[in-house]
Amino acid sequence: MAGKYIEIINPGYSTLFTRDLPYTPAVSPGPEASTLDPFDPDSAAPLYEGEWLETSSTGKKFTRTLQATGAVTAGAVNVAAATHSHSTVPCYMYFGERGRFDAQVTKKAHAVTGPQGFTFRTKMCVCANSVNRVGDKLYVAWIVLPSGHVVRGLITETDSDEEASGDWFAGVVQRVHGVNDITVQYQPGFKA
Repeated sequence: MAGKYIEIINPGYSTLFTRDLPYTPAVSPGPEASTLDPFDPDSAAPLYEGEWLETSSTGKKFTRTLQATGAVTAGAVNVAAATHSHSTVPCYMYFGERGRFDAQVTKKAHAVTGPQGFTFRTKMCVCANSVNRVGDKLYVAWIVLPSGHVVRGLITETDSDEEASGDWFAGVVQRVHGVNDITVQYQPGFKA
C-alpha cells in the first residue's frame, strides 16, 4: 500500500500488526485544543498518513506532543520545537488516509505496530542525501513537510544533535533514495 508520504514495502500490509486506539489531545506542553478534530482533513492540524503517534502512559491511547510555535522551514527539523523534542515513549506510525469518515466518527487512530523488521519507504522524514546515513537510527521528532505542516516524523541521528539516553528510536535507515526520502527497517528500541 502506498500513500503520499509512506509506502509499505515488505512484508505487505496484510501481514502487519495494527491497532485502533482512541486519540486523545495532548496536554503537555499544550494544551491541544479539545475542539480540534485531527481526523477532519480541513482541521488546523490534521493527522497525516505516516505521522508517528506516541502511546499514553497506559498504552491504551495515542497522542502527539505539541511543538512550540515559531518560524519553520519546509523539509527540515522544526528547530523552534522544544529543546529536546525526541520521543521518550514508544511511537507507532499512523496509517489512515486523510478524511476517512469512519475515523472521524470513532475518533480512533489506526496505526501499524509491527512486527519488528518490516520495511517501509517514507518521505515524512529529515535525511540529507548521503550514503553515510545508511544504518543510522531514526528518532521521532517534530519535522516540517514541504507543504509547511509540522508533524511528528523521523530524523536520522546524523542530522540530529539532541538524541540522549532514553530516547525511543523507530528503526534504521536501510536505503537513501534522495533528500527526505528513505527506506526504513522497523527495529524499535531505546537509546542506551
